[in-house]
Amino acid sequence: MRRCPSALTWMRRFPPPTLSLALLAPPASRKIIIPALLPGLVTALRVAFGLTLLGLLLAGMISATNGLGHELVLNIANVRVNRILGQLMLIIVIAVVPGFLLRALEVHVTSKYQPE
Repeated sequence: MRRCPSALTWMRRFPPPTLSLALLAPPASRKIIIPALLPGLVTALRVAFGLTLLGLLLAGMISATNGLGHELVLNIANVRVNRILGQLMLIIVIAVVPGFLLRALEVHVTSKYQPE
């Protein structure tokens, strides 16, 4: 029966990663690091956009004295249906158009840089 070498013995067989990969060199970062980061970075950007927009609207509805969230709360309290619908359409346009553009960018970057 063969004995497996310990992890420490196994690791000593290889050179240190910073020397073998030269991670700080610009060609390595351009060809290895940046393509590996792009899919996750674009996905995080898309998610962060949605959460930031939601947070800004909620903060405006709760504590602001002017702005879209505050105006929406005032119009709901005064039952101004035409203004409420207009503001909701504006919020939908502000949320959906960049959301679709960021999703298209995410699909493009993921298909280009994601390993199969």
